[in-house]
Amino acid sequence: MGKIAILDTDVCGEGLHCNTFQQYHVRKSISEGAGMGAVSHGTACSMILDRNTTDYDLISIPVLDNAPGEGGKPWGNIEDLRQGLLLCRELEVDLVCLSVGSTILSDAAAIYDLTCILISGARR
Repeated sequence: MGKIAILDTDVCGEGLHCNTFQQYHVRKSISEGAGMGAVSHGTACSMILDRNTTDYDLISIPVLDNAPGEGGKPWGNIEDLRQGLLLCRELEVDLVCLSVGSTILSDAAAIYDLTCILISGARR
């Protein structure tokens, strides 16, 4: 398959069937809270990916905080997402898996030059 990057919360690589597992850190600040002891959103996404994919290298790039923010969901900032996407480009990642969004319209300008195709799995 190739290199797959998950830009999300932390990923626990234990039990995954990927060829290699690497984790990079681009976040400027990490708060205390639900950590690797709990199944994070990133770990849940990697488990789904692992069940449906073979022969791949997994790269975890946490861009969201593990501790729940407002509304009980992980949170982050657009600069961390931008740094994660830049790292994906540098590492020549084949597929980026992310489930993040923003309600701040100006955030789009921060990552516009790094996006080419956006595939949305959200129901309409």
